Amino acid sequence: SGTAVTVIGRQLDDPNWDQAPGEFKNTVLRSAPAAEFAFDIHGMNRERAPDICIGTGASADAATLAFAQQCAALARASGFAVSVNHPFAASRAGTMTSFAQASGYRALQIEVNARSLDPGGDPVAAAAMLDLLRRLVVMAPRGGRRP
Repeated sequence: SGTAVTVIGRQLDDPNWDQAPGEFKNTVLRSAPAAEFAFDIHGMNRERAPDICIGTGASADAATLAFAQQCAALARASGFAVSVNHPFAASRAGTMTSFAQASGYRALQIEVNARSLDPGGDPVAAAAMLDLLRRLVVMAPRGGRRP
């Protein structure tokens, strides 16, 4: 189980760039149970090299860094090209990952290449990526709030 917060349509703020909490960031804080690990999932351009990039944010603790390595290992074992913190580290103050970490949550940013998200272009890769994301969420450490 978990909580998902997403947006549809144009927004008045950009929750991954704006440093001040806007409507989306405030909704995340109101909605996210303290025991949940936060995943900030994005799509990246097809031209990028990895299939998936795991960004550890500005203030990842040891448990989050260890979990990021577990995520990378699982993604590699699933046949995906993986990078950690390149090209997206999620370390800017405005990112959702850094915001969640500053708010006391353990969090990672997951950037997924558009090649692996297009069921019309490659349904096998898209199904494998969705399965990987599901597995990452299931294996996320509980007690997502940092001590």
